[in-house]
Amino acid sequence: MNIRLVYNNFFKYLKHPNDEECISTNIHKLKVCSYLYLLNLVVIVLLVSILHLLESTHLLEPRQHQVADLLTHKSLLMSFIIVGIVDPVIEELIFRLPLRYQYNYIFKAIFSLVADLDRLTPEQEESIITNFRQKYFGWFFYPMAILFGCIHISNFQGYNELLLWMPLLTSIQFIAGLFLGYIRIKYGLIWSIFYHAFNNMAFISIAICSMHSFKGYQSSTNTYFVSIQPTASSSSNNINAYLSRITPDTISVHNIPANDIICTLSRTSSKYVKSYSMMPIDIDFYMKHKQQNADLARKLLLQEIQRALKISITHLKKNVNVQEAYISDPVRYNKAKMLADECNLFTLNQICRLMDNRHSQYFITSSDTIHKIAFCPNSTESFANLKKRLYDEYGISFRNVNKNLEFLIIDKESL
Repeated sequence: MNIRLVYNNFFKYLKHPNDEECISTNIHKLKVCSYLYLLNLVVIVLLVSILHLLESTHLLEPRQHQVADLLTHKSLLMSFIIVGIVDPVIEELIFRLPLRYQYNYIFKAIFSLVADLDRLTPEQEESIITNFRQKYFGWFFYPMAILFGCIHISNFQGYNELLLWMPLLTSIQFIAGLFLGYIRIKYGLIWSIFYHAFNNMAFISIAICSMHSFKGYQSSTNTYFVSIQPTASSSSNNINAYLSRITPDTISVHNIPANDIICTLSRTSSKYVKSYSMMPIDIDFYMKHKQQNADLARKLLLQEIQRALKISITHLKKNVNVQEAYISDPVRYNKAKMLADECNLFTLNQICRLMDNRHSQYFITSSDTIHKIAFCPNSTESFANLKKRLYDEYGISFRNVNKNLEFLIIDKESL
């Protein structure tokens, strides 16, 4: 058996999928799986390169991946168990087990509805089912691989905004589904679980190395001192260990993902920041001379974070759909304002900025800096209820408009 024969058999199978099992030794199965993984790896590298090219040209925005979030909030052992054992077993039982007719209860139910099996002998029934599956097996094999790929769009944060890119973003999982389906049919479910687990283990190992490649950074000038260190593993999984303190002279943070720190220093809501997943870090920064405000400290620290983590932070205008507030009922507004306490009035622009910070799923804005209301949004109140209350009390409505908003793009520096 050589590698060319393995690949020829695989591509022939993809042209005409069938459910014929291959009887062979475990050594043979292991060699085939190894050869197939090498081919799969080449495809992964190609697709990842395309995705990276799209991100570098800002055609596709960087996104946080659920695996990186898992590594941030769970121990390494628990992450390996979930990604390397639990997920492969569950996904193989869902997507590969039914490829065999005896385990495909949905297929049996459909077939029993379209065929009158009660009038057939067992031999006739078996012959009809065999012929039907040989002829139409591909119509079941490929949709299962596509469905397997599609569910992985949820790996990306804010995936509802990425549906247009779903074919490309999930192409790696779709291709993996083809390999896994082939292995499951030819060599059994255990081998597809093994292949899936090995693939996930390799992926999470690369993710760990990528997130933890940073060893620390320290710099001292005549103006300031900064120390940026990776959070110790003993505290990175302790949700009570988060700490943040910002004064005009000192900025100290502990166990906070770097992208969240950048949001804070930039005074930007996380929904206006497009970033890949970043590891938790500890920062100690202080100015060597007294400052009146923290603006200079924030600016200098942002520059040092970019140098330390070898990242770039760029500003990009993007046309998005926003909820814009405006006075739709002047009579109701004037009546409410007459009864309001002048000391507790806020402009419509200020109210919308507060609502925008609290409701991450919407972009809420208003250019109205003249009209004022005495309104305090409840932190737990839904946006729909807030809109209703604003209209009922102040005659303020919202309309869908497209506006150019500024986003921060955090990306790795090109080599």
